[in-house]
Amino acid sequence: MNIPYNTTDFAFTLDDSQFLNISTVNENTYFTLEMVVKYYDFYSAIEKTETLNYKIPLFQKAAQFNVGRIIHRLLSNIQQLNNTEPQYKTALVKITLQEFAFNDSETVVSSEIVDGIQFIAGFKPNLIEGNFAILNSNIEASRVTPNGITNISFLLPTGTHQLELSKNNVVLNTETIVITSLNNVITKRIKVSDYNATPGDVFKYLIKTKDVFKNIVVFPKQPRSNQLFFINEFKLLDTLECTGEYSFPIKYNQTTKTYKRNWVNVDEVIQTTKENSFNINTGWVLKSDIVTMDSLMLSKKAWLFINENEVIELVPIPKKIDPLTSDKFLYEYDLEFKINKTSDAQNYTL
Repeated sequence: MNIPYNTTDFAFTLDDSQFLNISTVNENTYFTLEMVVKYYDFYSAIEKTETLNYKIPLFQKAAQFNVGRIIHRLLSNIQQLNNTEPQYKTALVKITLQEFAFNDSETVVSSEIVDGIQFIAGFKPNLIEGNFAILNSNIEASRVTPNGITNISFLLPTGTHQLELSKNNVVLNTETIVITSLNNVITKRIKVSDYNATPGDVFKYLIKTKDVFKNIVVFPKQPRSNQLFFINEFKLLDTLECTGEYSFPIKYNQTTKTYKRNWVNVDEVIQTTKENSFNINTGWVLKSDIVTMDSLMLSKKAWLFINENEVIELVPIPKKIDPLTSDKFLYEYDLEFKINKTSDAQNYTL
């Protein structure tokens, strides 16, 4: 048996390189797996507990089992936007793996237990030093305009750390953050206009003493600037500023029945419903922002951010994008969303 997790490092729910590798030298045995998952809703300190039990049959005395995907589905999602810095508390998982003979389900042949595994939602970040990481889908440079907003999420181990924000290599501020147990995920929201951003500026948010940072490149101001917030693979808020044209088309769906009247086919409307949608062009983005675009298309929920008190809830409609071409350094895309309405009568203005 091999439980590929420990109680020191963070484990990631979408890290498909870490399976339970189960094998035995015994004949006619099977394994049971018990997972006790302690987790929390966003912005909540109330612990929830779920106990999951599985029986694992063997093929040629071996099997693999993906624990992370199961935990990922169990963990809570953001229900509404919130500017609170600590996001969700780290999930703690106890794994108990036991082997039994088919003809004796009472006697444990072998067992392995690991208690206190710290699980974070998402894939294992590419940019990670020890237990430090950026929890954005795009860890390379992102573009904004002088009106842009961006969310940057950090994974930090327990202890005292310093976050530094600079513009063009000039330090704007340094913040000391005390990370307590289980409160390892934080999100910082940056409005670059607060720092007199101009085209060509490069903002850098980094964890001091660690080579973990996120760059924000400022593009020229455009006639339009609309902020899209969405849930990324880490179940955290990510951001994309769209500077192109937008529209709110309405699609009508009609249910009809056809019958004969005087030997002629007649259609009768049973019900007509309408579907509100939102289309927007991203404007020019960096090649590295294509990763953000991909994450947005895979997201289950997004918001059009109007202000701190007003948002429009959206559902992304996946469509084809050209992620890479040989003759382009800048890209633009047309995005489409369904609108989750809060009433049947809404007028949308931006």
